[in-house]
Amino acid sequence: MSVFKSVAISEFGAASVLTIQQNPITDLPANEVRVEVAFASINPIDLKTRAGLGWAAQANKDNLPWVPGYDIAGTVIEVGTAVDSIKVGDRVAGMIGFPTQAGAYSQIWQGSTEALVTLDVAIDLEQAAAFPLAGLTAYQGLFKFGALGPGQKVLIVGAAGGVGHLAVQFAAFAGCEVIASCGPKDIETVKALGATKAISYEDGHLIAAEKNIDLVFDLVGGVATLTLLELGLRAEKLVTVPTVTADVINDNCFAKGIASSGMLVESDPQLLAHLFTSFEHGLQVIINQIYPLTQANQAHADLESGKVKGKTLLKCN
Repeated sequence: MSVFKSVAISEFGAASVLTIQQNPITDLPANEVRVEVAFASINPIDLKTRAGLGWAAQANKDNLPWVPGYDIAGTVIEVGTAVDSIKVGDRVAGMIGFPTQAGAYSQIWQGSTEALVTLDVAIDLEQAAAFPLAGLTAYQGLFKFGALGPGQKVLIVGAAGGVGHLAVQFAAFAGCEVIASCGPKDIETVKALGATKAISYEDGHLIAAEKNIDLVFDLVGGVATLTLLELGLRAEKLVTVPTVTADVINDNCFAKGIASSGMLVESDPQLLAHLFTSFEHGLQVIINQIYPLTQANQAHADLESGKVKGKTLLKCN
């Protein structure tokens, strides 16, 4: 293979701006590896950046075409002469190029080994690709930003989504009481993942009536979360993930005496390696659909419907 395909944002806009580009295979620096990407994961930040919103878009507005995507899983096919931690044939996964480089929507990824985790053979590459950014966001949001502890009560808003369904499991593993807000069709799914109680987002008054909530982990933001606050939702603390609406939600929380903060996931390969051990304890990553790399624009369009359960992947090779 002398060239490989990537999906790039040619200009900011709708899903149709995603285009296929051909890239030459260049000499490999001594401290880098080359990975044949089996699967890449699509995350909400990718859609936002493609539309020209948020900090990643601002950082790359003069750098188009730009290849999005932060999650990869695949097989090492070449190692630089100075690399001794990873070898050809190793199965690896990671959150790469975060926050401004990205590059996962590609048949081949080349870069430093720092962001990569060597996988146990028991973990499917599909599951591994779907996990890094969502898994780190779920864990850090609950336990680092949210300071959630065993026995506490957490309300997860958007509990059936890519981050939400992992947050339900992490909180349940930690011995927390988990109240899940999700779509009416997803209630039994999130209960099976460990939620103590699941409430349809259509029943906002029931969600807002929950008492003694230590943490609200908000994965939806915008009008939906503001409506819950207007309906009387109370908690000791709220952590909101969608950055576009974080300021207005934080302002509303502060006015109601609720400690509130936004969050941005932090790259942490050591934590990611530790979180991968959760698969040994029954962690499940729900994969909604897998699209060919050449159908990334359709995958983006489908995700923007806002009703997708779990994770969406691109099959890159």
